Amino acid sequence: MRNRKSMAAPSRVARHTRERSTFAETFGRSHDDAIASMDRQGDDVPNQIPTSPILLQRIGITREAIPVTLVDPFDPEGRVQLACTVEAHASLDPQRRGIHISRLGDLLARLTTEVFPSLQHYAAALCERICDAQGCDVAEVRASGVLSYLEDVVGVKEKESIEHLKLGAFARRAGGLTTRSSSIGCNHITACPCVQQTFKHSLAEQNQELLDQIAERDIPLLTHSQRCQTVVTISGEEEDPVALVDLLGAIDQVVVRSQNTLPREFELLAVHRAHANPQFLEDALRDLLQTIHREIRAGHATSTITIEATSMESIHDFDISGSITYSVAELNRLLPEC
Repeated sequence: MRNRKSMAAPSRVARHTRERSTFAETFGRSHDDAIASMDRQGDDVPNQIPTSPILLQRIGITREAIPVTLVDPFDPEGRVQLACTVEAHASLDPQRRGIHISRLGDLLARLTTEVFPSLQHYAAALCERICDAQGCDVAEVRASGVLSYLEDVVGVKEKESIEHLKLGAFARRAGGLTTRSSSIGCNHITACPCVQQTFKHSLAEQNQELLDQIAERDIPLLTHSQRCQTVVTISGEEEDPVALVDLLGAIDQVVVRSQNTLPREFELLAVHRAHANPQFLEDALRDLLQTIHREIRAGHATSTITIEATSMESIHDFDISGSITYSVAELNRLLPEC
């Protein structure tokens, strides 16, 4: 990870107000008078009684490119800004015809001026404010964005790499209580163990001495590799999510994450690491689950771990995908010694 201190916090969100005629200039009366008249006569449409007075469990909006400012997960003194897709929804009482859409837009705008410890904290804060603004009992928020960061690549030459992690958060507030989850998505590579074993047995009869020398020197056998996309979600979290740097460290114990700036020596290092520990996608799913469980079980005993992964096959014209979900409590019973 990048160890240098952040040089500066990101710039604030730009502000501009468009020029237009005033309400009074256009309609000959003030907007205050017009809205007050609507309220007195029961013409505030969202507050009217619907023709079918039935509870709506979920109604809201999806907005893209919403600026969200977070504490830099790699440097607590720094700040990073994500352009997020935000889904914001509320429940609607049977006696109300509609929600106030403008209130949702106002909340999204106002939260751009705040700094949050994590994307999960942002989702939970927006949930709470939606309940207050809409006067509803239930609100849901889903936020996702890409965290871009710099990573030093120090080898024969000093270079830098722009890396990306997909961050996600979900919060649901009901009856005054908020449930939360957070996710991290990354790309990594795997090396096929089948080809290595087939290669070994193809050489065994006439080249056993060569195979013995290869084994003695820990040289990986020939095989092919795949690029995989994996998302780890921790749900049922308490007030604070698992620290991103800790979760990333657990992931790096199991798989070889992709890197975008790779001098030759680092290309060899990455390929060697992957081929020295060949994995099916099934292996990656299981081993990631076990390692992440070991990392979070002490502080997140009520959480559930879900891992979803897709392997973009290099020698097939199809992908392989899979997922695994267990609660920390279940894994404590299955893996007591880990």
